[in-house]
Amino acid sequence: HLGTLTQQDISIAETLGEQAGTLIEQFRTSEMMQGGVLLDYATGSMNRTGFDMRMREEFARAVDYQVPLTVCLVRIDTSRALSDLSNEQSQHILSHVLNLVKAQLRDYDVIAHLGENLLAIGLIGYNSQQAQMWTENIRGKIASSIIEVDGRRFSVTVSIGVAEATPRDSSETLFANALQVLGRSEKLTNKVTVFA
Repeated sequence: HLGTLTQQDISIAETLGEQAGTLIEQFRTSEMMQGGVLLDYATGSMNRTGFDMRMREEFARAVDYQVPLTVCLVRIDTSRALSDLSNEQSQHILSHVLNLVKAQLRDYDVIAHLGENLLAIGLIGYNSQQAQMWTENIRGKIASSIIEVDGRRFSVTVSIGVAEATPRDSSETLFANALQVLGRSEKLTNKVTVFA
């Protein structure tokens, strides 16, 4: 009703509406931009969107050409010493682990940082046995390397889940299988588990 609102109340409501509309538009634009980004800014490797896109392509290629494809999920094991670190120090440890993994990858393999100290790796042309040997090698290298952060020395371990693509899978079920066995590895820590 016109009598219940003053002209000043109407002016304030219009201003609030315009501000809210602007904020919603900025939020949607930010969501669109983040959805289109394929790289993780902090690590320079792919993010989840980029990894999923690339693995769908590689999965289709693996099925068409009957080439093995394996997904490996690598998570840095948590410990009391690591939980006391700052975000910057934790990022330094993640970068160290990421560099060790990247040094063992071929140019056409896929690697992504999915957050929460989780890396995803797509090994093209590797069956689960070959991937298990590769990941055991990586696990050993990471566990035996020393990381120095602000004068403190650390060694970390990783848990790894490995799943090989089969023709009845999809790229989504392949990832889910790797995630399932990663959970088993994390319960034991410093372990590689292969989906069977």
